[in-house]
Order: sequence, then structure tokens, then C-alpha cells
Amino acid sequence: MASDQNTPGVPGSSAPAITWPVVRDEATGAAVGCPPTWQRLENALTAITLAAPLTMIDEGQFRPNLTLTVHPVPKDAADLQVYCPAVVEGMLQAIPGSHVLAVDRLTLPRDHPARQILFAYREPPHAVVLLQYLTIVEHLATTVSASCAVAHFETLLPAFEACLAAFEPGIRERTA
Repeated sequence: MASDQNTPGVPGSSAPAITWPVVRDEATGAAVGCPPTWQRLENALTAITLAAPLTMIDEGQFRPNLTLTVHPVPKDAADLQVYCPAVVEGMLQAIPGSHVLAVDRLTLPRDHPARQILFAYREPPHAVVLLQYLTIVEHLATTVSASCAVAHFETLLPAFEACLAAFEPGIRERTA
């Protein structure tokens, strides 16, 4: 899934950049942009968790969210050509019935080579789209994961991609 040439905040786009507040994880140094109405939630499993306002969805709908994680990668897997297939295989094992729709190469802001992976899965009663951006800096993998109901994907894709305009990868491991 290649980015549209008119997507705000995405490298190579002809659309004006959207400037949103930057949310940073002080422990890792990682950062992304945050849509103004979204909330930052505490989550011990992620460096950053952002969620759409509950007023944006009807009761019982899947809540759109974006997470950022930073974790060490073994030296033998610290290459996107090795790491990306491992992520895909892990997702397919972790969520039976999930599907990989696309895997693309791209460059994130500040010239970070990356992979974009688009997954779809069911989390009953929801059909969910998961869009992941992966990059590795030295021995640390930073993953930005954006998920929403399939019905909301077209509407939210520009916002998910605009969050990347402020992307900075993790430069330190999180410590407990």
C-alpha cells in the first residue's frame, strides 16, 4: 500500500504538512504527532498509546488507536529484511485468521528506512485494520501501530500518516 502523493505529513507528499502536538516518551526518546482531540493513555506495554475520543465512535465500536513500542532486537535480526518477516510471522501466529494485505518499503521522517505492513483481523465483533511502521536504529526496533475498524480506515489513514510527520525512533531501551 503505497502512500498517496497528497497525504499530509508524509515524505514525498504534495499536501501541506499537518502540525500536531508532539508526544514523546522520555524513557526511549521516541516521538509521534498526536491528533488534537486524541488522548494519551497509560499502558505499561507501550512507550506511547494514543486513542481517539470516545465521542468519535458509537458505543460498542472498536476505538481507533496508535501505539509506539521500542525494544531491543538481537544482533542477527537487526536488519529490516530479517526483522520484518519475523514480525509478519509473529502476527500471523498470534492472531489466528489474521491476513497480511501489504508490505511496503518507505522512508520515515529524518531518513529512517522502514517497512509498512497492513494487516486485517477479526476481534469479534469487529473487523480491524492494523497498519504498522517498523524501523531499526542500531539495535532498537521502533514500531508504530495504528488500528481501527475496517469501516473507519479510509477516513483515519491520513491522520495515522500525519502522526508520522513528528516521528522519531527510540534511541534508548525502556527500563522498568
